[in-house]
Formats: sequence, C-alpha cells, structure tokens
Amino acid sequence: MNVIKSTKTKLGNNIELIGESGDNNVLIIGVFHGDEPQGKLLIEEYLKKHSPNNLLFIPCLNPDGLSTNTRTNSNGVDLNRNFPTQNWGKMKGITQPVMIAQRPIMEENHRQAKLKHNL
Repeated sequence: MNVIKSTKTKLGNNIELIGESGDNNVLIIGVFHGDEPQGKLLIEEYLKKHSPNNLLFIPCLNPDGLSTNTRTNSNGVDLNRNFPTQNWGKMKGITQPVMIAQRPIMEENHRQAKLKHNL
C-alpha cells in the first residue's frame, strides 16, 4: 500500500495517509475517537481485498487515544470537535497539531466527498 504522507503524534505514534494520488479521490478517515477502533479495522480489511482506486485513507487519526483506549487525543481534545466549521457555536477552529497537519489533505479532497462514520 502506498503511504502518501506520514506524521507523528505527541506520543510518537504514526498517522498515515494511504492510497494513490489523483484528482477525484474520496477521503475516508477512521478512529477520531481512540475508544472506537472499528474504523481502523474496517479500513484495514477493505485494503486487504480491494485496490484504493479513487480512495484515500487515514486508518487511524487518533493513535494516541487508541493506544490508551480514550476518546480524546493525548492533549485531551475530541478530534471530532476540532474542525473549522460555522455550525458548531463553541468551535473556534482547528487547534490540534494532528488536525492542522491533516487539513490540507482534507481540503484537497473535499470536492468529492467526506465520509465519517462513528461505529
């Protein structure tokens, strides 16, 4: 599998963008909450059987939370509430380094679709 980009978390865990670069990609992100590992498992199983044509994956956005089985990241922040959006009144935008690092990827691929599902 092609790792397009990799970054480290506060605790030194890897966050990887996997897939093939292209113009019409859909970005699929797993494990916003560390205590909900199903997204990573589903992405890994999908990639064992399928080619990532027109798909980009971040299997685990919150590996620090995953390693400690906590909802939040190592800074105590719920990454699912750390997007720059106008419809969440208390939100002030992206504050976490992991989200800042992933923002260009999300913006690049927003034209097609964003699929986020909490299992």
